[in-house]
Amino acid sequence: MGIKGVVVTAVVLAAVGGGAWFADNAARDYAERRVAATLADELDLAEPPTIRLGGIPFSLALLTRTVPDGTAQAAAVDVTIADRQVRLADVRAAAAPITLTDSHVTLGGATASTTLGYDDLTRLAGIDIGWGGDGRLQATYSVEVLGSQVDLRVAATGRLDIENQELRLVDPRASVADIELPTSTLTDLVDRVVNPISLRLPDDYRLTGLSASSEGLRLALTADSLSIPLQR
Repeated sequence: MGIKGVVVTAVVLAAVGGGAWFADNAARDYAERRVAATLADELDLAEPPTIRLGGIPFSLALLTRTVPDGTAQAAAVDVTIADRQVRLADVRAAAAPITLTDSHVTLGGATASTTLGYDDLTRLAGIDIGWGGDGRLQATYSVEVLGSQVDLRVAATGRLDIENQELRLVDPRASVADIELPTSTLTDLVDRVVNPISLRLPDDYRLTGLSASSEGLRLALTADSLSIPLQR
């Protein structure tokens, strides 16, 4: 049954005493299922995301073809970052407004947050990067000290270069044999070995912020108008 059929059904049910609430929720549930199926197909998800569409009453949205807002949540989404396939966890998105037609769902604009795990961040960086505690990242790599190879663990703050969509490690701190290395020396090492790390997403999406946690690098992103064909 298409959206027009849902509208007719909603009007008929609403005409029955006490049926308005059930009709409105049936229409909302139907639309949410279609959007969830569309996103699952578009993003090749193992399970459909959880979709919540706003608007009270929702049946009005089926007449105007516009939903004021909506949210989506998915446990994991596989995406391409800097030409590498990675997995984003705990994806939470919000969009407003949302236009529904018989063939497409169009997002007027969207914001989202998600976690990039340290295994994938390590692959993107080419060196081992993990949780450094106290909101910092830890980069581990080998350097030569007095003719010997030493594993250096550098704790640094992750900073997003928004213009270039890159992660940079700044304010590095490390010590060797209980001797704290000079900041200038560490900065040169980090710039030479680590910086920058590209986090560039497909063109429709743009990173706006990041923060480190024990689970991974939490990313904030935004997207302008998107139009996605509805699954039939």
